[in-house]
Amino acid sequence: YLEYRDFKKTILKPHLDLINEKTELSVQFSAVKKNGRKASHVNFIVSTKKTLKIEKTEQIKQTIENKISVKDVYSQLIKLNLLERFKESAESTEELLERIKYDFKNGQDQYWISKIEEFGAVF
Repeated sequence: YLEYRDFKKTILKPHLDLINEKTELSVQFSAVKKNGRKASHVNFIVSTKKTLKIEKTEQIKQTIENKISVKDVYSQLIKLNLLERFKESAESTEELLERIKYDFKNGQDQYWISKIEEFGAVF
């Protein structure tokens, strides 16, 4: 690139922002000016983000705690003979299963888990 500002705008900034956003690394740069006002070199400072590791471990813990799946809920409904009780009017078993899947995808899994545990289910 003939101009440092073009290099900075098109290459450095977008890619470093992407690295900083998507990885556990924090990358910063500074221009080194040896001959007057023009930048002749670029220095990079690379470090790790400590907060990202904490967030990932919390996400892993939540994932482990939420291992109860749609299949587990459905099997408990069958085991405890609760299918008819949880069906809405004129709802088929397949539609009930689809409703459970939809609720799990939208964060309503605790509703199903707590309701089935009220009837003595153990996960």
